[in-house]
Amino acid sequence: MASQAPQDAGCPWCGEVMVAARWPRHIKDNHLHLGVLRCHVPNCGWSTHFARTDALFDHWSNVHDYYRPGDPKARSTDESHLSRKVREVLEQILTDDCSELEARKTRVRFLEAEITTYQPGYVPSHGLTTTPGEPLHVLLNKTKSQLVDEVIRARTQLSQDWDGTLAALTLCVISNKAQAQQQADNQG
Repeated sequence: MASQAPQDAGCPWCGEVMVAARWPRHIKDNHLHLGVLRCHVPNCGWSTHFARTDALFDHWSNVHDYYRPGDPKARSTDESHLSRKVREVLEQILTDDCSELEARKTRVRFLEAEITTYQPGYVPSHGLTTTPGEPLHVLLNKTKSQLVDEVIRARTQLSQDWDGTLAALTLCVISNKAQAQQQADNQG
């Protein structure tokens, strides 16, 4: 039998051998049953007898896509984090992210079309992909791991500098309109 390190000892309730520093959490989680945590999302019914809020937060994240304010995982592109989510949550995330992404692409395409009326040789230099993505019904017919990949792709595109690009394009349109108006006033 292998010898145990001196700091290892058996739990006084069940005898499980562990580092003594783990006793407080082990005892709280497995023996005290301090209370039941329940999910308060309507029609969910999830609960745990462990009085650990991290289990509740994990449930909210994976099943309902709810996060505490400021949680950096809220817009995560981490595959291991996204893979724990249920399929329905991934589908909703993808639907929302694709809708937001398409709205941004549409706005950029509109501004670029407006610029080309004043500058026919205009060539975009922002590097953003503004072509429409796959239709949503095609995206949602994928396996769960493919859905995770699609969410990562959409969120990566959303993290690009759309706001800066939209601001620059808007200023370009305003400038072109002002120049055109000034030329019209000078000719009139």
